[in-house]
Amino acid sequence: MTPDITALLALQEQDEVLDAIEARLDALAPREAELEKRIRVAQDGADRAAQAVATDEQRQAFLRDKVAEHKAMLEHNQAQFDQVKTMRAATAAASQLEQIRRAVGGSVNVTVVKLAGEANAPTATRLFREHFPSVMYHGLRVYPGCRELLEALRARGVRTAVYTNKDDANSKKIMEHLGLDHLFDGIYGTNTHPWRKPQPEFTHFVLGSMRADAATTVMVGDSPFDIAAARNGKLAAIHCVTTGSHTAEELAPHAPDTVHPGLPELGREAFGVA
Repeated sequence: MTPDITALLALQEQDEVLDAIEARLDALAPREAELEKRIRVAQDGADRAAQAVATDEQRQAFLRDKVAEHKAMLEHNQAQFDQVKTMRAATAAASQLEQIRRAVGGSVNVTVVKLAGEANAPTATRLFREHFPSVMYHGLRVYPGCRELLEALRARGVRTAVYTNKDDANSKKIMEHLGLDHLFDGIYGTNTHPWRKPQPEFTHFVLGSMRADAATTVMVGDSPFDIAAARNGKLAAIHCVTTGSHTAEELAPHAPDTVHPGLPELGREAFGVA
């Protein structure tokens, strides 16, 4: 064969190979298109899944924020509720304290009736008398100026006494516990006789025991019961202090001779004790 024919045959073979390749490529084109379609579908699915995950994460974050907000609200409401409960308890306690404060000053029997009622008074009185000795020294203290006033009066020759509706035996123990018993010529309480302040019989009993004259006897007190006892007993004067259960405004309507914020002021203004 001539070289030209050989070259032509070679080109023809190459064309046939190329045609075969093109035929195969054409045959693969649908599969390639299908694969591309599947890739796009897969990518779309992956994008949607990623979006769903992002959306779910946002939803979870939103829910966490809402839960935290709700929890904070609950804690705030609970704190407010606790505060209201505390305020109510404090108000109730203050009301009870005010009720007790206003009942203090008369005899135990009178006070218990006011606080516990007539029907409960006998039992409440018994329980009080049984319990009081175990707590009567708790928080006990001498008011400022008390000892100094007593010492100054006795230095002048003034005789002094305790005149109280508290139990006689307990009153003596309390004065001894405070180290004041030696500053009194007498300590007179209740339950050794049938009387209570403001009954004049009790005042007369004390005056008789002290061999004292009502016209020269002065009483120091802190309640309307004390004022009434002094008036009923025809004492020379009743000077009050506001260190007890009543304020100056509460004592004023009962017309004491003087009212003082404490014993030092009483000593200076009523007795001239510096």
